[in-house]
Amino acid sequence: MLAISISTPEEAPAGHAGHRSVDDIDQVKETWELQRDVVAKRLREGHVLHGLVDHGDLYSYCWVSRAGSHNDVFFGRQFNVPEAAVYIWDCATLPRYRNRGYYKNVLKGIQSSEPGITSAYVAVDQCNHISRRALELVGFRVCFRYWGIRFLRRHTFCIALWDRRLLTLQRALTRLTRVPVATVDKAHQCPANPC
Repeated sequence: MLAISISTPEEAPAGHAGHRSVDDIDQVKETWELQRDVVAKRLREGHVLHGLVDHGDLYSYCWVSRAGSHNDVFFGRQFNVPEAAVYIWDCATLPRYRNRGYYKNVLKGIQSSEPGITSAYVAVDQCNHISRRALELVGFRVCFRYWGIRFLRRHTFCIALWDRRLLTLQRALTRLTRVPVATVDKAHQCPANPC
């Protein structure tokens, strides 16, 4: 998980052309293989879909959970979004729109359009170099890394390395709610020579 500290919302770039939050999945053409019932459920639960839209085509998006929401981050480990923060998750850009900076624009748009936030959190696989680079470019930094071990198809053990200390992943996620700025870096299930 990565996090960003946002000094003041006014400092974040505003007015990204095409950026908006989507209140109703019917506002977006069937560009994605997003299951409409899943999207509708997420919207009913209070999550927000931020994206870049052009003539009804959603070509880059991120889901955002606001303060007070409870999110399953990694195999049942819960992250409760603290006050004045958001949790960014399930981000994607259509293949033909990649490598044009749109993901960074969505992230900047989230920063400028979510009122009153001072921190943002996101989990990202350490092997996802493109996403990690975009997150770093908009100001995210790593706070801790975490790993999970599966046993007989069940996830049984998760640990986190925070400031050279081993913690359970759940303890690290709980700790995020008590510190002003944090970031986490998901490091699991990578190939033998991942990076």
